[in-house]
Amino acid sequence: MDHTIFLYVLDDQSRILATFPGGTDGKTLAEGIRKFL
Repeated sequence: MDHTIFLYVLDDQSRILATFPGGTDGKTLAEGIRKFL
């Protein structure tokens, strides 16, 4: 059984804009999410 976890950045219509694998460090997440703000 695969227990892979992903974090998704969605737009206001629930479309996936970005996907980050679980375990991604906070700095990388912040840089990726900042692109959409």
